[in-house]
Amino acid sequence: MNTPKPVSETRLHHQFMSIFLVAYMAYAVSYTMLLPYLASLGYTSSERGLILSGTAVIAMIGQFLFGFLCDKYKTVKKMYVLTTILFIILVYLAYSVTQAAFFFHLITISLMGGFFRIVVGLLDSWTIERDPILQKNYGVIRAFGSIGWIIGSPLTVMILNRSGYGSFALWVAVLSILTLIIGSTLGDAQKVVHQAPIKLSDIKLLLRKKQYLVLVSILIIINITLYADAYTIVDKILKLGGTNADISNKWVIQALCELPLFFFGSLVYKRFSAKTLLMVGIFMFGVRFLLSAFATSAVQLVWIALTQLVTFPFILLSSKMLINDESPGHLKSTGQLLGLALYTGLSALVSPLISGFLVDAIGTDNTLLFFAGLCLVPLVLGLWYRTMKPAYDLD
Repeated sequence: MNTPKPVSETRLHHQFMSIFLVAYMAYAVSYTMLLPYLASLGYTSSERGLILSGTAVIAMIGQFLFGFLCDKYKTVKKMYVLTTILFIILVYLAYSVTQAAFFFHLITISLMGGFFRIVVGLLDSWTIERDPILQKNYGVIRAFGSIGWIIGSPLTVMILNRSGYGSFALWVAVLSILTLIIGSTLGDAQKVVHQAPIKLSDIKLLLRKKQYLVLVSILIIINITLYADAYTIVDKILKLGGTNADISNKWVIQALCELPLFFFGSLVYKRFSAKTLLMVGIFMFGVRFLLSAFATSAVQLVWIALTQLVTFPFILLSSKMLINDESPGHLKSTGQLLGLALYTGLSALVSPLISGFLVDAIGTDNTLLFFAGLCLVPLVLGLWYRTMKPAYDLD
């Protein structure tokens, strides 16, 4: 195992908390106003869905590739630095042309959105694999990401009102470079030394395990619903006359609601299993879509975001823990990032296409009801998964 220089636990926590805080401010600036940006350029719902689906293709390929490279070359930190630099460049390109140019935006926004997910996944892997104490307290560290998002969302509206979309890249660059400076003194992930080099054939160790495949299937379906929240509900806010401030408020409320569980999640997870809490999160996502379908104003949709308290945090924390449990020691990064490539990549590819088609065919409210019903599928799979033992012995 690669063992970095010893650092006090307190300092280690503070440095990663700082990285998450600043990094998620950058992510908020790049992402929260993306749909209004595309709408302002005159793109139709179908065109927006196609552009957003392109991000999923890049994310799937990139998360798998970088996860494999992390394990092969025994480094996560270097890959995080490389992808962060590329992400800065892509944000500049994506927001540099403020008039309709479909193929240009298809390429640049697909790349930007894809690398957004790759960087997030690498930051998670670096944190979880850097030290066991960080994995144990991942929820508290991730809470600072939510705080960064809370700060970044209204900051994005302020930047937009003062300087326009073209100025997003400068802010993303400053904030992202700051994360690299903070992380420059931190050690790399602690990689298990494997007797033979990591090969693509090693991935069979993951894909032949029923537990891993069922878990990823559950996460794929629920993430299709999660992405529909970001697309369909935001689209309904705009159709009901909502403003950029309403959209920002939705993101802020959701991020605020994540904080309690991220800070005190270790206490909750001591009492309830990750499998149980994953199912609670899935059930409450169904409730959120039912409420959203019957909402009659943008304000109601903003307040429905309070259900974030018992949805996304349960799903995020449980997925990280369970994917880690179902991955062998020398393939932890591959397990996490291959899982991300599948359950976020496929979901991000399929969700906007389904949403766009259904909204045109049956309307926004019926589309929301469809996604509420879709939550029943991972709930049933979850009941089966609860009966399975972890694929690998836990340390």
